[in-house]
Amino acid sequence: MKRHLLLYLIFLLSFWGEGIEAKTRGLSSLRIGVGGRAVGMGEAFSAVSDGAISAYWNPAGLVETDGYELVTAHNRWLFDVSSEFISFASNRGDYVLGLSFYYTDMGKIEARTFRNEKDPIGFFSANDISLGISFAKKIKKEFDIGVTLKYLYEKIYIEKSSGYAFDIGVRYHLFKDVLNTSIVIKNLGTMNKMRDKKISLPITYRAGIMFNLSKIFNKKDFLFISSDYEISPDYNNHLMFGLEARVSEAFAIRCGYQNGYRERNFCGGIGISLNFVRVDYGFTPFSSDLGNTHRFSLKFNW
Repeated sequence: MKRHLLLYLIFLLSFWGEGIEAKTRGLSSLRIGVGGRAVGMGEAFSAVSDGAISAYWNPAGLVETDGYELVTAHNRWLFDVSSEFISFASNRGDYVLGLSFYYTDMGKIEARTFRNEKDPIGFFSANDISLGISFAKKIKKEFDIGVTLKYLYEKIYIEKSSGYAFDIGVRYHLFKDVLNTSIVIKNLGTMNKMRDKKISLPITYRAGIMFNLSKIFNKKDFLFISSDYEISPDYNNHLMFGLEARVSEAFAIRCGYQNGYRERNFCGGIGISLNFVRVDYGFTPFSSDLGNTHRFSLKFNW
Protein backbone atom coordinates (compact mmCIF):
# COMPACT_ATOMS: atom_id res chain seq x y z
CA MET A 1 0.00 0.00 0.00
CA LYS A 2 1.52 3.25 -1.13
CA ARG A 3 1.83 6.09 1.33
CA HIS A 4 2.22 9.80 0.79
CA LEU A 5 5.60 11.07 1.90
CA LEU A 6 4.19 14.58 1.59
CA LEU A 7 7.53 16.29 1.03
CA TYR A 8 5.81 19.38 -0.29
CA LEU A 9 3.46 19.50 2.70
CA ILE A 10 6.35 19.22 5.13
CA PHE A 11 8.03 22.10 3.36
CA LEU A 12 4.90 24.23 3.75
CA LEU A 13 4.57 23.37 7.42
CA SER A 14 8.09 24.64 7.97
CA PHE A 15 7.71 27.88 6.03
CA TRP A 16 4.03 28.64 5.73
CA GLY A 17 3.46 32.04 4.16
CA GLU A 18 6.98 32.74 2.87
CA GLY A 19 5.84 33.21 -0.70
CA ILE A 20 7.15 30.17 -2.52
CA GLU A 21 7.80 31.04 -6.12
CA ALA A 22 9.31 27.96 -7.71
CA LYS A 23 10.15 24.34 -7.04
CA THR A 24 10.36 22.80 -3.60
CA ARG A 25 13.81 22.34 -2.09
CA GLY A 26 14.93 19.86 0.54
CA LEU A 27 16.22 20.66 4.02
CA SER A 28 14.02 23.73 4.24
CA SER A 29 14.63 23.70 8.01
CA LEU A 30 18.02 25.30 7.31
CA ARG A 31 16.08 28.53 6.75
CA ILE A 32 14.60 28.55 10.26
CA GLY A 33 16.63 31.17 12.14
CA VAL A 34 18.18 30.26 15.48
CA GLY A 35 18.78 32.25 18.66
CA GLY A 36 16.56 34.53 20.72
CA ARG A 37 18.64 37.65 20.05
CA ALA A 38 18.62 37.22 16.26
CA VAL A 39 14.88 36.59 16.12
CA GLY A 40 14.13 39.50 18.43
CA MET A 41 15.97 41.75 15.95
CA GLY A 42 13.89 40.50 13.02
CA GLU A 43 16.72 38.19 11.87
CA ALA A 44 18.60 41.23 10.55
CA PHE A 45 21.68 39.65 12.04
CA SER A 46 24.45 38.90 9.54
CA ALA A 47 26.40 42.07 10.43
CA VAL A 48 25.55 41.84 14.15
CA SER A 49 26.31 38.19 14.88
CA ASP A 50 29.28 37.44 17.12
CA GLY A 51 30.63 34.37 18.91
CA ALA A 52 29.45 30.78 18.58
CA ILE A 53 25.97 31.60 17.19
CA SER A 54 27.77 32.93 14.09
CA ALA A 55 28.27 29.36 12.86
CA TYR A 56 24.66 29.70 11.68
CA TRP A 57 24.30 33.41 10.75
CA ASN A 58 27.72 34.50 9.47
CA PRO A 59 30.85 32.43 10.18
CA ALA A 60 32.98 35.59 9.99
CA GLY A 61 31.42 36.67 13.30
CA LEU A 62 33.20 33.82 15.07
CA VAL A 63 36.31 36.03 15.31
CA GLU A 64 34.54 37.91 18.12
CA THR A 65 34.74 34.82 20.36
CA ASP A 66 36.51 35.63 23.60
CA GLY A 67 38.12 32.46 24.96
CA TYR A 68 35.56 29.66 24.81
CA GLU A 69 31.87 30.03 24.07
CA LEU A 70 28.92 27.62 24.04
CA VAL A 71 25.45 28.44 22.70
CA THR A 72 22.33 26.29 22.96
CA ALA A 73 19.09 27.31 21.26
CA HIS A 74 15.57 25.90 21.15
CA ASN A 75 12.97 26.80 18.55
CA ARG A 76 9.26 26.12 18.90
CA TRP A 77 8.01 26.57 15.34
CA LEU A 78 4.51 26.28 13.89
CA PHE A 79 2.40 23.17 14.40
CA ASP A 80 4.61 20.43 15.93
CA VAL A 81 7.86 21.51 14.27
CA SER A 82 10.74 22.16 16.68
CA SER A 83 14.51 22.43 16.40
CA GLU A 84 17.61 22.39 18.57
CA PHE A 85 20.91 24.15 17.88
CA ILE A 86 24.22 23.76 19.72
CA SER A 87 27.45 25.54 18.82
CA PHE A 88 30.88 25.70 20.44
CA ALA A 89 33.67 28.12 19.50
CA SER A 90 37.27 28.38 20.65
CA ASN A 91 39.61 31.32 20.08
CA ARG A 92 43.02 29.91 19.11
CA GLY A 93 44.80 33.25 18.93
CA ASP A 94 45.29 33.75 15.19
CA TYR A 95 42.00 32.09 14.28
CA VAL A 96 38.77 30.68 15.74
CA LEU A 97 37.41 27.14 15.37
CA GLY A 98 33.77 26.20 15.83
CA LEU A 99 31.56 23.09 15.93
CA SER A 100 27.78 23.14 15.47
CA PHE A 101 24.81 20.77 15.47
CA TYR A 102 21.33 21.63 14.16
CA TYR A 103 18.42 19.19 14.46
CA THR A 104 14.84 19.73 13.32
CA ASP A 105 11.91 17.40 14.09
CA MET A 106 8.81 17.85 11.93
CA GLY A 107 6.57 16.05 14.46
CA LYS A 108 4.02 13.36 13.62
CA ILE A 109 2.69 13.46 10.06
CA GLU A 110 -0.43 11.61 9.01
CA ALA A 111 -0.02 8.77 6.49
CA ARG A 112 -2.77 7.98 3.99
CA THR A 113 -3.07 5.97 0.79
CA PHE A 114 -3.78 7.67 -2.49
CA ARG A 115 -7.44 6.86 -1.89
CA ASN A 116 -7.49 9.66 0.71
CA GLU A 117 -9.27 7.91 3.54
CA LYS A 118 -10.99 10.12 6.07
CA ASP A 119 -8.80 8.79 8.87
CA PRO A 120 -5.03 8.28 8.58
CA ILE A 121 -3.69 4.74 8.49
CA GLY A 122 -0.88 5.80 10.80
CA PHE A 123 1.82 8.37 11.32
CA PHE A 124 5.38 8.86 10.14
CA SER A 125 8.18 11.21 11.11
CA ALA A 126 10.60 13.50 9.32
CA ASN A 127 13.76 15.16 10.54
CA ASP A 128 16.80 17.10 9.32
CA ILE A 129 20.33 17.15 10.73
CA SER A 130 23.24 19.48 10.06
CA LEU A 131 26.73 18.95 11.52
CA GLY A 132 29.16 21.78 10.95
CA ILE A 133 32.79 22.71 11.48
CA SER A 134 33.74 26.38 11.18
CA PHE A 135 36.90 28.40 10.71
CA ALA A 136 37.20 32.18 11.02
CA LYS A 137 40.09 34.60 10.85
CA LYS A 138 40.67 38.35 11.02
CA ILE A 139 42.53 39.15 7.80
CA LYS A 140 43.02 42.81 8.69
CA LYS A 141 41.86 44.94 11.58
CA GLU A 142 38.80 45.92 9.54
CA PHE A 143 38.15 42.66 7.68
CA ASP A 144 36.90 39.25 8.93
CA ILE A 145 36.24 36.07 6.97
CA GLY A 146 34.76 32.73 7.96
CA VAL A 147 33.51 29.46 6.50
CA THR A 148 31.34 26.62 7.81
CA LEU A 149 31.45 23.16 6.21
CA LYS A 150 28.32 21.09 6.92
CA TYR A 151 27.33 17.44 6.65
CA LEU A 152 23.59 17.23 5.95
CA TYR A 153 21.08 14.43 6.49
CA GLU A 154 17.34 14.33 5.80
CA LYS A 155 14.88 11.53 6.53
CA ILE A 156 11.19 11.39 5.60
CA TYR A 157 9.42 8.18 6.65
CA ILE A 158 11.81 5.46 5.36
CA GLU A 159 13.44 7.61 2.68
CA LYS A 160 16.84 9.18 3.36
CA SER A 161 19.26 11.57 1.72
CA SER A 162 22.63 12.97 2.74
CA GLY A 163 25.15 15.43 1.39
CA TYR A 164 27.29 18.41 2.22
CA ALA A 165 27.24 22.18 1.96
CA PHE A 166 29.21 25.19 3.07
CA ASP A 167 28.52 28.75 4.18
CA ILE A 168 30.96 31.58 3.62
CA GLY A 169 30.76 35.04 5.15
CA VAL A 170 32.75 38.25 5.30
CA ARG A 171 32.42 41.30 7.50
CA TYR A 172 33.97 44.75 7.16
CA HIS A 173 34.29 47.26 10.01
CA LEU A 174 34.16 51.00 9.32
CA PHE A 175 34.61 54.13 11.44
CA LYS A 176 36.08 52.30 14.44
CA ASP A 177 33.31 49.68 14.58
CA VAL A 178 30.50 52.23 14.38
CA LEU A 179 29.43 50.59 11.11
CA ASN A 180 29.64 46.91 10.11
CA THR A 181 28.81 45.54 6.68
CA SER A 182 28.53 41.87 5.74
CA ILE A 183 27.95 39.45 2.88
CA VAL A 184 26.96 35.81 3.47
CA ILE A 185 26.31 32.93 1.07
CA LYS A 186 24.67 29.89 2.67
CA ASN A 187 23.95 26.27 1.74
CA LEU A 188 26.12 25.88 -1.33
CA GLY A 189 26.45 22.14 -1.87
CA THR A 190 24.81 18.96 -3.04
CA MET A 191 22.57 16.14 -1.76
CA ASN A 192 22.04 12.54 -2.83
CA LYS A 193 18.72 11.65 -4.40
CA MET A 194 15.84 10.66 -2.13
CA ARG A 195 14.44 7.62 -3.88
CA ASP A 196 14.36 8.97 -7.46
CA LYS A 197 13.90 12.65 -6.55
CA LYS A 198 16.78 15.09 -6.71
CA ILE A 199 17.17 17.15 -3.53
CA SER A 200 18.22 20.78 -3.99
CA LEU A 201 19.43 22.92 -1.11
CA PRO A 202 17.87 26.27 -0.10
CA ILE A 203 20.71 28.56 -1.20
CA THR A 204 20.52 32.08 0.20
CA TYR A 205 22.52 35.28 -0.31
CA ARG A 206 22.56 38.01 2.35
CA ALA A 207 23.93 41.50 2.60
CA GLY A 208 23.79 43.21 5.98
CA ILE A 209 24.61 46.44 7.77
CA MET A 210 24.77 47.37 11.44
CA PHE A 211 25.11 50.79 13.09
CA ASN A 212 26.44 50.98 16.64
CA LEU A 213 24.98 54.27 17.82
CA SER A 214 26.28 53.91 21.37
CA LYS A 215 28.88 56.65 21.01
CA ILE A 216 26.16 59.18 20.34
CA PHE A 217 24.86 58.49 23.86
CA ASN A 218 28.38 58.08 25.26
CA LYS A 219 27.59 54.55 26.42
CA LYS A 220 29.21 51.23 25.57
CA ASP A 221 27.14 48.87 23.35
CA PHE A 222 23.94 50.74 24.18
CA LEU A 223 22.02 50.95 20.88
CA PHE A 224 22.28 48.89 17.68
CA ILE A 225 20.29 49.27 14.45
CA SER A 226 20.63 46.63 11.73
CA SER A 227 19.26 45.61 8.35
CA ASP A 228 19.63 42.53 6.11
CA TYR A 229 18.53 41.93 2.55
CA GLU A 230 18.11 38.27 1.63
CA ILE A 231 17.92 36.79 -1.87
CA SER A 232 16.93 33.16 -2.44
CA PRO A 233 16.25 31.63 -5.88
CA ASP A 234 13.00 29.88 -4.89
CA TYR A 235 11.50 32.33 -2.40
CA ASN A 236 10.50 35.95 -2.28
CA ASN A 237 13.33 38.30 -1.40
CA HIS A 238 13.19 39.71 2.12
CA LEU A 239 14.22 42.99 3.72
CA MET A 240 14.68 42.86 7.49
CA PHE A 241 15.23 45.52 10.15
CA GLY A 242 16.30 45.17 13.76
CA LEU A 243 16.94 47.26 16.87
CA GLU A 244 18.52 46.43 20.20
CA ALA A 245 18.60 48.82 23.18
CA ARG A 246 20.45 47.84 26.34
CA VAL A 247 18.60 49.33 29.28
CA SER A 248 21.41 48.24 31.57
CA GLU A 249 24.44 45.96 31.45
CA ALA A 250 22.15 43.07 32.39
CA PHE A 251 19.00 43.74 30.36
CA ALA A 252 18.27 44.41 26.67
CA ILE A 253 15.06 44.87 24.69
CA ARG A 254 14.75 44.16 20.95
CA CYS A 255 12.33 44.59 18.10
CA GLY A 256 12.36 43.86 14.39
CA TYR A 257 10.40 43.93 11.16
CA GLN A 258 10.46 41.49 8.23
CA ASN A 259 9.23 42.55 4.81
CA GLY A 260 8.25 40.05 2.10
CA TYR A 261 6.48 37.42 4.21
CA ARG A 262 2.73 36.89 3.89
CA GLU A 263 1.99 35.80 7.44
CA ARG A 264 4.55 37.58 9.62
CA ASN A 265 6.32 40.89 9.98
CA PHE A 266 6.91 42.23 13.51
CA CYS A 267 9.22 40.47 15.98
CA GLY A 268 10.41 41.20 19.49
CA GLY A 269 12.50 39.87 22.32
CA ILE A 270 14.57 40.44 25.44
CA GLY A 271 18.00 39.47 26.76
CA ILE A 272 19.30 39.01 30.30
CA SER A 273 23.02 38.77 31.13
CA LEU A 274 24.20 37.19 34.39
CA ASN A 275 27.96 36.94 34.84
CA PHE A 276 29.16 34.44 32.19
CA VAL A 277 25.62 33.46 31.06
CA ARG A 278 23.21 35.32 28.76
CA VAL A 279 19.59 34.28 28.22
CA ASP A 280 17.80 35.47 25.08
CA TYR A 281 14.17 35.15 24.00
CA GLY A 282 12.64 35.99 20.62
CA PHE A 283 8.97 36.04 19.64
CA THR A 284 7.38 36.08 16.17
CA PRO A 285 3.56 36.18 15.82
CA PHE A 286 1.93 34.74 12.70
CA SER A 287 -1.39 35.87 11.23
CA SER A 288 -4.25 33.72 9.85
CA ASP A 289 -4.49 31.84 13.16
CA LEU A 290 -1.26 29.96 12.41
CA GLY A 291 0.00 30.67 15.91
CA ASN A 292 3.22 32.11 17.33
CA THR A 293 6.83 30.96 17.34
CA HIS A 294 9.22 31.17 20.27
CA ARG A 295 13.01 31.06 20.25
CA PHE A 296 15.12 30.60 23.41
CA SER A 297 18.90 30.55 23.67
CA LEU A 298 21.61 30.36 26.31
CA LYS A 299 25.12 31.70 25.81
CA PHE A 300 28.01 30.62 28.07
CA ASN A 301 31.40 32.31 27.89
CA TRP A 302 34.57 31.50 29.83
